[in-house]
Amino acid sequence: MTTPHLKVMISSTARDLPDHREEVKDACLRQSMFPVMMEHLPASDAEAIAVSLRMVDEADLYLGIFAHRYGYVPQGHPISVTEMEYNRAVERKIPRLIFVMHDDHPITAKDVEKGAGAAKLETFKQRVQTENIIQLFRLALPTYGDMSSTACRSIAIAISPSSTTSAPFPSHPNPTSPTPTPCCRPTG
Repeated sequence: MTTPHLKVMISSTARDLPDHREEVKDACLRQSMFPVMMEHLPASDAEAIAVSLRMVDEADLYLGIFAHRYGYVPQGHPISVTEMEYNRAVERKIPRLIFVMHDDHPITAKDVEKGAGAAKLETFKQRVQTENIIQLFRLALPTYGDMSSTACRSIAIAISPSSTTSAPFPSHPNPTSPTPTPCCRPTG
């Protein structure tokens, strides 16, 4: 078994996407990458923000999963922790893999943000989709595993030295699978 070489920050809202986060974590591990995730936030907002941003600072690659929730906005801050993490990845200029939930993906009402958060989410998603090549996902994970295969292909693309994506991804010394055909669609 190989030792993980690259650290991947997995960023998303947690309440609505726990299965997706788990699938992406597993896909990272299958590619010999170390997933970095904030599954249990510290007690205070300030501490949670600092820990989240430090995780992005230590990551080699940022992987964002965006659906229909904007996420937690700490008191006194204008944006969510999820958007703060994305902003830090942009500031650091590290490679970013972005997954956006397709409109046909099955969801429940509790998974959809309403009110001011919905407006912030729409603005944030438009920005993310303009600044990155994205991947859409639409099938239910427990039945089909679409996110897992998509994440695995994308992660393999990201670590491949012969990658054809537009972002400058780091090379991986021992890729565990052949370079797949990119399945990204440009937006913006």
